[in-house]
Amino acid sequence: RDIDFVRHLFDQLQERDHESWVDWQDILPTADWLAEIYQGIEAADSFLFVISPDSVVSEFCTLEIEHAVKHNKRLIPVVWEEVEDSQVHTSMMARNWIFLRQEDDFEAGLELLIGALDTNLVYIQVQAKIRKLIMSSM
Repeated sequence: RDIDFVRHLFDQLQERDHESWVDWQDILPTADWLAEIYQGIEAADSFLFVISPDSVVSEFCTLEIEHAVKHNKRLIPVVWEEVEDSQVHTSMMARNWIFLRQEDDFEAGLELLIGALDTNLVYIQVQAKIRKLIMSSM
């Protein structure tokens, strides 16, 4: 049900030179599709999860999230359709969400998403700790 939105988002990211992989890409008909998806997750820097009523109840989406968490991927939750907070995987609840619902400004949300993808959080956190140490030693 979310495929049209995901395709549109994928296309917009590709147009802005953000390499993306979606679990419908390059999986051959007889391949072990879950293993292929896991390999795609492992090869990625970040794991973008589209939140919708369908995705939050999907057993396979849950497996994908858990695999991304297991492999320490940066989780980026994108809200496409509203859901009850209690339905969202706890790993996604701990993150700041990007809203790309129909009533939201898509371009503004997309810019936030691209900014998130372009931001190296670990680097920023390390730099902040270094600055704090320097300031405390003065």
